[in-house]
Amino acid sequence: MMEAALLQAAHPADTFGRGYLESRKAVDDGYIWPFDRHQMVSAGAITERMVEDVAALVNDGGDAPCVALVDLVRLGWLQAQVDRCGAKAFALYEAAHPQPRVVTGNRSTVRRADWRQEAAALALFALPIALLARQMLGV
Repeated sequence: MMEAALLQAAHPADTFGRGYLESRKAVDDGYIWPFDRHQMVSAGAITERMVEDVAALVNDGGDAPCVALVDLVRLGWLQAQVDRCGAKAFALYEAAHPQPRVVTGNRSTVRRADWRQEAAALALFALPIALLARQMLGV
């Protein structure tokens, strides 16, 4: 739920002023960011661009990518920008890209059998033993 609220409140200040100027612009061959990372000051535009950077880092990371706030600084973001908007960018990315649930097979993740299945298995085990005991006792 918190991620949904973050997604809805991502760009309210980017409809005018500096936030509008810094937002991504459509051009003939795609989208561009009109300012370098270190020149950006609008929190909404910074967060949006950081989400794109996080997605690029995750997709370039191989099978099990590990992306941290330090990686954003390596891309050219200032530490103050990362401190202000980095956590929100990661939260927005995770809300947009939920991880699939992995079943590992340990006791806490394996589903328990239905009681009817348990009873049927017990009957299949006990019936031959009861027949064998009946025959051995001569009843």
